[in-house]
Amino acid sequence: MVKRTIVEICGNEYDVQFPNVGQLQDIESFKIAFTGGRYVDMALGGLRTQMYALDLADAIAYLSVLVPELKHDLKVKNWRELDPFVAKQVINDFKNNFLKWYKPIVDDLYNFDLSEIEEDGEKEEK
Repeated sequence: MVKRTIVEICGNEYDVQFPNVGQLQDIESFKIAFTGGRYVDMALGGLRTQMYALDLADAIAYLSVLVPELKHDLKVKNWRELDPFVAKQVINDFKNNFLKWYKPIVDDLYNFDLSEIEEDGEKEEK
């Protein structure tokens, strides 16, 4: 599994490495902060506009942590200044370029069999 890749976002290529533990926490914190603490409520709402806002929060959270130069390249001082049509391109590139590389690694990382853990615990108790 390749833990580093080149990702194209808005016509620029970036060398991206799979996040370390601190970066994973920063990404999740960013999602909550960027949505004003309403990330979960928006996810449960299910409205089209909320799903778009969550896609945007996800894309910006990952990319702001893993590709910090992107904000400079997009010529914004604050992510909230981002033009909505540029944001749409960021989301599309994030989904089509970044997530295709990232998702299989995450699936492998979070893939564990709870029955194996329970079986090991039972064996130790006997």
